[in-house]
Amino acid sequence: MGQMKEYIIEQGQDIEHWKRCFSQLASLTNAAMENVPKLLADAESAMPIFNPPREIEAFLSHCQELVGEMKNVMAKARDR
Repeated sequence: MGQMKEYIIEQGQDIEHWKRCFSQLASLTNAAMENVPKLLADAESAMPIFNPPREIEAFLSHCQELVGEMKNVMAKARDR
């Protein structure tokens, strides 16, 4: 019986640990989603219109896709 109580206590501690981790990750994501879209727009507007470096264009495009995906994930999470 003592082992079962220890196991239950341990599981409760694990649950609290993962709740804290998830909360911290959610907070980080929310903060990034506040800043990243504006920084991305600023970077795009600073890029030369004619012949921008291909690598920079690809990177900005990738960032746009990631921001879009994150917005979708966050919207789905709010709808639940």
